[in-house]
Amino acid sequence: FFAIAVLALGSFGLYQVAGRQWRVQPTFQVRARFETIGGLETGHRVRLQGIDAGVVEKIIPPHEPGGPVELVLRIDERLRGLVCVDAVARIVSEGLVGAKLVELTPGRAGSPRVADLDMIASEKPVEMTELMQKAAASLARLDAATEAAEKGLGEINAITASIHRGEGSLGKLIRDDTLHQNLTELSQRSERTRTALEDNL
Repeated sequence: FFAIAVLALGSFGLYQVAGRQWRVQPTFQVRARFETIGGLETGHRVRLQGIDAGVVEKIIPPHEPGGPVELVLRIDERLRGLVCVDAVARIVSEGLVGAKLVELTPGRAGSPRVADLDMIASEKPVEMTELMQKAAASLARLDAATEAAEKGLGEINAITASIHRGEGSLGKLIRDDTLHQNLTELSQRSERTRTALEDNL
C-alpha cells in the first residue's frame, strides 16, 4: 500500500508537471520571429490577453549572423479560436524585473484563425538597457533646459539690478525725478492743447 501510494503521488506530480508544460492536453503550435529574445528560454509562459495559454516550445537560432530568432509556441487548443492570422506576439517581463514571457494579442474579430505552425507577426521587445538610455537622454535634456533657465534668470536679475541702480535709459527714467516732472508737464500741456482744440472746433 505504501508503494502504491508513492507511485500514485509520483504519477500525480508528473501529471501536474506535464500539464504545466502543456504535454497532456490538446495543443497547437504557432511561430514568431524576433531580432532578439532578451533572455527568453524554452518553457517560459505564453499568455493570451492575460490568460495562461501555453509555453515556449522551441527556440531556433538564426541561420546567419544578424538573422531573426524563431520561437515555436505551444498553445492550448481550446484557445485556437482566439488566435487570428493577424495576431501579434511580443516579449514582455512579468513585473519590473520578473521572468520573460510571450504575450499574444489576438488580432481583429472576424479574421481567419491560425493553422498549425503558422507564422504570426511580432513586436520588438523593449529592453531595460534601452529604457535606461532613453531615461538618461531625457535627464540630459532636462538638465540643459534647467541650466538655460537658470542662466536666463540670472540675466533678468542683472537687468533688474541695473535698472534699480538707475543705469541705462530705463533706469534713468525710473530714478530721475526731473524726467518724471518733464513727462508730467508734457502730459499736462497735451491735455490743455486738446481742450483748446476742442473749444476752437
